Amino acid sequence: MTKIIDTSKLPTHIALVGRRLNFCNPDDLAARFLETSYLAEVSLKTIASVLHGGLERPAKELAYRHAYELVRADGLGTWENSIRELATPPSSSYLPPEFFTLLAWITKKRSKPEDESFRAMFNGLRSILSLLGVDDRDGPRTVTARDLMTALVQIRNKTRAHGAVSEEFYAAANGPFLDAIQTMLESCPAFTWRWLHLSKRESGKIRAIALRGLEPQHLLQEEASTITFDHPDIYVSADQSTRLFACGPLLRCNRECTSFLLPNGGMNAAGVAEFIDYGSGITERVEMPEMTVPPVRRAPSETEGLREIDVQSNVFGNLPPAPDGYVRREKLEAELMTRLRDKNHAIITLHGGGGMGKTSLAIWAAHELAGQESPQFDHIIWFSARDVDLRPSGPSEVRQNVVDLKTVSQRFGELFSTSNVGDLSSTLAAALESAEGISEKGKGILFIFDNFETMADVRGFHKFLDEHTHLPNKVLITSRDRAFVADYPIEVRGMEFSEARQLLLGAARELLIEGLMTADVIQRIYDFTGGHAYVMRVVAGEMAKDGRYSPPAQLMGRRDDIVDAVFERSFNKLSEAGRSVFLIVANWKADVAELPLILVLGIRGIDAEAGVEECKRLSLVLSSETGELTAWYSVPQLARVFGQKKLQGDPDRLVIQEDLATIRRFTSANVSFSDPEPRGRLVKQFIQMCMAELQNGAQGVLRADGLLEGLARLWPQAWLSLADFRERSGAQAEAIDYALRRAVEEDPYSKEAWLRRAAFAARRGDEPIRIASLVSAVEASPKDLELIREVAFQLCSYINTHRAEIPTARRGIYLTSVRSHMERLVSDLDATGLSRLAWLYLLEENIEKARYFANKGCERDPTNAYCIRILERLEDQS
Repeated sequence: MTKIIDTSKLPTHIALVGRRLNFCNPDDLAARFLETSYLAEVSLKTIASVLHGGLERPAKELAYRHAYELVRADGLGTWENSIRELATPPSSSYLPPEFFTLLAWITKKRSKPEDESFRAMFNGLRSILSLLGVDDRDGPRTVTARDLMTALVQIRNKTRAHGAVSEEFYAAANGPFLDAIQTMLESCPAFTWRWLHLSKRESGKIRAIALRGLEPQHLLQEEASTITFDHPDIYVSADQSTRLFACGPLLRCNRECTSFLLPNGGMNAAGVAEFIDYGSGITERVEMPEMTVPPVRRAPSETEGLREIDVQSNVFGNLPPAPDGYVRREKLEAELMTRLRDKNHAIITLHGGGGMGKTSLAIWAAHELAGQESPQFDHIIWFSARDVDLRPSGPSEVRQNVVDLKTVSQRFGELFSTSNVGDLSSTLAAALESAEGISEKGKGILFIFDNFETMADVRGFHKFLDEHTHLPNKVLITSRDRAFVADYPIEVRGMEFSEARQLLLGAARELLIEGLMTADVIQRIYDFTGGHAYVMRVVAGEMAKDGRYSPPAQLMGRRDDIVDAVFERSFNKLSEAGRSVFLIVANWKADVAELPLILVLGIRGIDAEAGVEECKRLSLVLSSETGELTAWYSVPQLARVFGQKKLQGDPDRLVIQEDLATIRRFTSANVSFSDPEPRGRLVKQFIQMCMAELQNGAQGVLRADGLLEGLARLWPQAWLSLADFRERSGAQAEAIDYALRRAVEEDPYSKEAWLRRAAFAARRGDEPIRIASLVSAVEASPKDLELIREVAFQLCSYINTHRAEIPTARRGIYLTSVRSHMERLVSDLDATGLSRLAWLYLLEENIEKARYFANKGCERDPTNAYCIRILERLEDQS
């Protein structure tokens, strides 16, 4: 059956393209593929237009630069690149809060069980690329909507390049191709937002048309009159928001809202560009004089290396100047210099959060090496991939000097004037392997890559470095993300207090606010920032603007650009597990214990431990070991501000808020326990919290049951608590029995667990399980005299009654186990206990031993009826 696009839920300009596909002859496979391609194109261009609209007010220059490129774009690749750039820092930090859900949709890693269909759909696109001869073995490990868009663009470009493709290809590709487009149309938040065309009537009244489905609808004048807008255009507003964002100049329509135009490239020098109406396939030439002035080229980074190799102290290099006002960080400097000088580690990584001082530390170390009388390296080469300078006034976009292996190779060729222009990557590889031909003294080259995480193919380039870097050459990397194992990592965290004090006093002297920078103020700034070098400079700058001290939290509350620049890039790298961990820890007012974090996320199928490691690697979460068998996690105060803002726009906000409520109950301090071990106290608090959920109906019981089962998998003693909870909640017998069985499996030496299982089996009438559990209880506590006496009695009664039903081998195991333990305690048995021991031997048909212990019982109590009865029975038998 041919799939139909539901046009009623789509913005009108996309719905019209969907109608073309619906009307297409199902048997014309090539035509259906082409119509699906048009639907992919209009969808991608719409997303880019919406993102551009969000930037028009907060970042006009950035919006203009993207629009300038998009109206000239001759292929979808430019549109996809624009979406990728606008959805990641620093560009994304300019977008208003209404766009957070769209950004989350674009960047979210689809790793949850409910994302299986998304991943399957993406694999379908990979199969199409395989048919087109694209090797995708090194494809993304985790899937995002950005990866989906990239694959769609590749398919569109490849099919255009191939020209005519066979019918077999269309038959195999049309299904998964359309599945991907439908997934994008149904899941992208921007397509569900409110779309309007706004203009003024001749009377001056507002003319508002809702652009939804195939038949746009006029809004009633009463509703239209409440709308405020700047100029006639197509506007979009996010869910639960009244703010409008214009989509022009990229998306246009006629007054009747029957024709919608999007750029199709081909702009000429006169400022006339081609636009296409995907609903009809008609193209038009549109004059755009406002798009004729090229955007200002971004300036290079302040830390970009020199354009040419020069003599720098005692080495050849292109190092940027040593940073002004650099504050020495002796511990980090000593560790870094040790690793740069050793003969073991070819690649060293300085990793840590944005603005921590990694670049300054690398520059200092490079100049320190260059200034030695007998330097370790002949050359020190600096490559800058930095795209944002974190200046005291705020983040500033800069031009990246290198972005991938190709540009690094080109830059290397420029520096060394190599003539091997045909294969510069091979030249770079040869230089990494051996400095021969470049380094005359043979001491080697130190290659430094700054802001490595901004590279286009981080993993691929690191693999290249790992394969080709041979000592004495070395590589030093600065990166927010330590995503590799073939290096020596050095984490750069906040400054020591003495270092922070020196930095703040130096900044105060520069800003002429020395009188404000008291010891108390320094302490407060340090406590808030955690010694974050860049943020401390910003706080000092804000104080200078105000001319007085204000709490750092208040100062940074008005500097969202700073907060985003520091954390956004790292946050966008997080998987589902890492994102959930960060948002929970950042939105908790104190340190979060490891156990509740693992439990509340585990019930949602999220690997909290993997998420924690990911957050630690990106320096988003700090951990502390208390020495009490548990770990605690926290975030710096500034990260808390960022995380609280991020949670408001997160698609899983309600779920995470529920997790936070669970942790709050988990760690409530209104109950005191005497357990001296912290984890034991946490577990008891948690169990009590779950038991309280019995009063909160079916939903509370279901969630508490899942949490208790998660706890039991980490803390085996909790299987008994889970069984108790299930009995109290009226769960099915099989569920209770499962918990009791797991309890004895996890702790086979727990007498309590075996007795609880025996008691439950008795209530169910399961005699074999009851007796087996009682015998195992004796095995767990073989010195419990009263227990052994009772179990011996129950065992004798059971075997005497069910002798014919019990296999001989099992009967012998039961009898031998209990009898052997009982015999070890014979000196402590009274006459009745000895009678039961005699019965156990009698049931084993050991007449001699049975008579011996019955006689022994009579010696202790000549009137004991049980011993007398056994002896009489033996006399009768003889």
